[in-house]
Amino acid sequence: MTAIARGRITRLVAILFLAGWWLDGAGAQTGAPQASQLHARQARRLLIRGGMVIPGTAAPAYGPTDILVENGTIARVGSAAEERWPQADATIDAAGKYVMPGIVNTHMHWHETRVGPLPIQYERNLYLASGVTTAREVGGNFEKTKQWRGESAAHSIIAPRIVLYPMLADLVPAGQPFTRTPAEFRALVRAAKEKGADGIKLIGPMDRDQVAAALDEAKKVGLPSTVHIAVGEATARDFVDLGVNCIEHFYGVADAALDGIQDFPPEMNYSNEIHRFGRAGELYTQSNLNKEKLSKLLDDMVAKGVAWSPTMSTYEATRDLIKAQNLPWYKDYLHPSLEEYYKPSMSRHGTFWIGWSATQEARWRKN
Repeated sequence: MTAIARGRITRLVAILFLAGWWLDGAGAQTGAPQASQLHARQARRLLIRGGMVIPGTAAPAYGPTDILVENGTIARVGSAAEERWPQADATIDAAGKYVMPGIVNTHMHWHETRVGPLPIQYERNLYLASGVTTAREVGGNFEKTKQWRGESAAHSIIAPRIVLYPMLADLVPAGQPFTRTPAEFRALVRAAKEKGADGIKLIGPMDRDQVAAALDEAKKVGLPSTVHIAVGEATARDFVDLGVNCIEHFYGVADAALDGIQDFPPEMNYSNEIHRFGRAGELYTQSNLNKEKLSKLLDDMVAKGVAWSPTMSTYEATRDLIKAQNLPWYKDYLHPSLEEYYKPSMSRHGTFWIGWSATQEARWRKN
């Protein structure tokens, strides 16, 4: 995250922990909504006054200080009065509050149909209320997300900034078979570029020649890449060696450090999500896990700038299911469709807790 620094121009990533404030058209703070309130509209010049700033560089918070935002970009950080800044169109009194870099959610999906019916604005509002100012969609409806990305950029909807990484398999034309040849992967990467994707997402068991083709083509057309690694010929070792930019979830990393294969029981079925997630908690406890291989892989990821988005919050429930199902704020904020979707089920993705045991929870805590 780029630091908020005095004199430096950087993209606006400031958010406020605020409650119950409104701005009138002249920029004065009032105690109740007014007819001229500034809402869901971008101020050309916004002054955030007297807040404590969290720089986002692991340095301690400092302040109080002022921040001037011009056309969505942080222009100045310092003292508006002493430095005689230009008049603002709107002002936020941030006294006693904190300003921090916006959170980038690097792995998300819009769920209005996957979980639904779930209002799309409910989802957007939850992200914004949680401080998420950029959301990277990695596998939703391409055309819908592309439309929302444009509307967000134009400020015609209230939403985080949207980054679009389609799954290549989703770009296969309707009715056309996908045999996963290296040539087909190359063609789909080019299609993603032509359609306006911000990057590409690879998913599913892949052979090394398929990975090499997809990543080589992505580099040629200038698209960054990420991957949801499945158990197959190619592990994280192959993706890192071949130049992937990011790895999603936990898959493929421990597998790349094994001397051999996973020690799973004969009845293990990788297509059964109850089996798959249950055994996933055991990946780092395999007797043939080679810690030197693991360290070398992680060192290489750092050296090559390969990001890792482990989506840990998604798996928190596996550590203590009863707690996850009864969080107190659900009463006010959890949509009924979402609550219903994540009940233990044999048929829905990510609802693998049928027969979930204390032993499995303990393994996941350790994992």
